[in-house]
This record gives sequence, structure tokens and C-alpha cells, in this order.
Amino acid sequence: MTLDSSLYIICSGFHSSYLTMNFYHYLTTIINDINQDNTILVHFDRTFSNNRISPYDGYKLYQYLEKTYNKFSLKNLTFIAFSAGVIGAIIAGHLWEKNGGKVDKLLAFDGWGVPLIANFPCYRISHDYITHLSYLGGEKNAFYCSPEVSHLQLWQNPQNLKGWWHKELGIKTKSDLSEFLVYCLGGL
Repeated sequence: MTLDSSLYIICSGFHSSYLTMNFYHYLTTIINDINQDNTILVHFDRTFSNNRISPYDGYKLYQYLEKTYNKFSLKNLTFIAFSAGVIGAIIAGHLWEKNGGKVDKLLAFDGWGVPLIANFPCYRISHDYITHLSYLGGEKNAFYCSPEVSHLQLWQNPQNLKGWWHKELGIKTKSDLSEFLVYCLGGL
């Protein structure tokens, strides 16, 4: 990998891998739209590398990343996590940075109550307003669906969702999730 390489780590939760594959294909269209070259999408579901792993096991995720990628050659490491995967992503991100790597950002989809306190930017995406209020940290650039959708629908069909984009604490605007994600991924 070159110094300009981007790595997107998709950390899913406890659900059918079919939902994550829908999200993965949608994310690929977003990345293509913003012309990011040298991007590697890695899908972490309940299994990877022929080993069973729980979505919340950030230590094992970090070990896999450390073994597979050189932390000093990655310019942009982005975690995109859903539900229990948010726990694994924030832990792996902290470990990656603690051991000399750099995390560009974390996008946390419905990580109920998971503290998003880090040295890297964290963006919250929630299926409803109540979930939006359950996060600790990540107050800037957060999105919640309005009208609300189901927890799984947020991950399976993000392209059709509308809601509120909190640009700063107390400042929000009506938007759609696609626009928010393009912004978070560096396209605006």
C-alpha cells in the first residue's frame, strides 16, 4: 500500500450478512461518486480470516489490522460501524492510534450508548431521535432519521433515508443520509 492509500473498515453487528452486503454496495457508489482512488473496502462481519470474531471485539480487530496492514503506510483509516460493531471499531481505533497509527474518522451507525470520545473525528448516524440522544460524544456532524426507521433499515437501505443533520451543537438542517455520508467521507 502507498502512503496515499485509504482503508475503509466496515464493522457490522449481529445480523444477516445480507444487510451488510447491501450497505457495502451502497458505500461503493458513494466512494466512486467522490472519486477516491486507492481505496480498499474490508468487510468485517461475524467472521473474517477464517476465525470467528464478535463485532464488539476491538482487540481482535486491531490484531488483524496490525498483522495485515502497515500502520505507517496508511494515510486514511476510516471505520464505518453498525450497532455492536461500533464497540469494536472505537476500541480498534484507539489501539491503532495508541500504537503509532492514525485514524482518519469513525462513522457510528446506531451504536447505542457507546462513548464516541477519541482523538479522531466521530460521526453519529441514528435511526431515530431517541437513539441520537443516547450517544456520548460526537455532537458535531451527527445525523438522525426523521421520520424514524427501524434499526436494521438504517444499515440495509441508507440511500432512501431523510432526517436531520446536526452540523454543530444546537444547529441542524433537514437533509438526507446520502448527502451526510458524502460530506463525512470527504466529498463536499
